[in-house]
Amino acid sequence: MPPSAAGAGDEGVGPLPPPPGPRRTPHDAPPFDHSPTLESDHDKSLRKAANTLDSTDEEAIDGLNKQTIERLGRSAGVVIERALKHKSWEIRAQAAMFLRKLGRGAVPALRKAFGDESRFVRLAAVRSLRPIVKNAKELLPELEKLLHDECPEVRLSVVACLGEIGPEATEALVSALHDEDPNVRAHAAKALAVIGPEAIPVLEAALEDADVDVRTKAAEALGKLGPKAHVTVPALVKALRDHDSMVRAWAAAALGSIGPAARLALPSLEKARHDNSLVVRAWAGEALVKIREA
Repeated sequence: MPPSAAGAGDEGVGPLPPPPGPRRTPHDAPPFDHSPTLESDHDKSLRKAANTLDSTDEEAIDGLNKQTIERLGRSAGVVIERALKHKSWEIRAQAAMFLRKLGRGAVPALRKAFGDESRFVRLAAVRSLRPIVKNAKELLPELEKLLHDECPEVRLSVVACLGEIGPEATEALVSALHDEDPNVRAHAAKALAVIGPEAIPVLEAALEDADVDVRTKAAEALGKLGPKAHVTVPALVKALRDHDSMVRAWAAAALGSIGPAARLALPSLEKARHDNSLVVRAWAGEALVKIREA
């Protein structure tokens, strides 16, 4: 066997030395290329994500994470937007989840994802919006449209986003009190309470809504505002005469939460102690105690 063909495994024969030539010094080395593709040779996840620029697939989008997005910089937006066009809803949903990492830069892509045919993609997009929604209030019209989404989970996440926006979302949240899903209605009432006094006029008006669930949730939300809702005492006293027992019960509870500022309601609450509903009688009694405590 000629020496040049000998391998490292041949007994007594080691690998051939490199051919003679000029020795390369550090100054002769080619400049390091900082592009994501070369850099990814040292980071498997980065390589997968960078490859998405040319070919979006599940393995590539799986390679996205906080570190790779930071290292890809602006290219990360291109990666994610390409993935949002993939034929697989699973990959589009994963891409939508990463939009939150782009901050304000995600707004254009979010608008497109809100209209995706898959409810999972729409849900992921809405959830990605929540951390940045205070800085993306221009998306309020899109969120209002999504309150009519066929998927209750999407509507629930929209309500959470609206609560983060603040007073500007009051009207939209009141409309969510009409939702057919009880969880959506409950979270809408909670969000309105979080908004604070700015929501009181709308909630007070909702006490006379034609929908019994809206009236119930409005009374519940006013109760969560406590003494801040003292201006609604007359409306809550009127609600004590509602034909629905749960509206009457929550009105009594709200008056109790308002406390001493609801003394005007004492006579009506005394009458409510003889209500034909056990819940109303119990909550009216508790309200009387709270109001008289001071």
